[in-house]
Amino acid sequence: MKRIFNFPEITLVGLGSYWIIEKYIEIGRISYITLLVTWLLFLQIIYKNRITGLLYGFMLGAVACYKLYSTSVLAEEITTAKVIELFVIFSLALVMSAAMLFKYAKTRENYGESILTVAD
Repeated sequence: MKRIFNFPEITLVGLGSYWIIEKYIEIGRISYITLLVTWLLFLQIIYKNRITGLLYGFMLGAVACYKLYSTSVLAEEITTAKVIELFVIFSLALVMSAAMLFKYAKTRENYGESILTVAD
């Protein structure tokens, strides 16, 4: 049952992977910033640190709000299908970042260590 609560992070990792692949196919370059954020979210699934969960949720929510605004401003310059695609992606990212904020805000424990951590 606890795996269901990883849904926001898994969804955001999936959106990040989609974004990386789409940009690579579209312009032929790898977005290293998106790759780094996706990797950090993947590590968040494993380690479940409360502070970084709150930080990632807030930062991704802010970026999603900015991207939704910029998509609405640039809506006349790009195709309608692309506007709808971007609106759906960033709306989903905003909802998942809010769910991630809620999840880590109500968590009382800091899961800093995991079964993958080796202690001597």
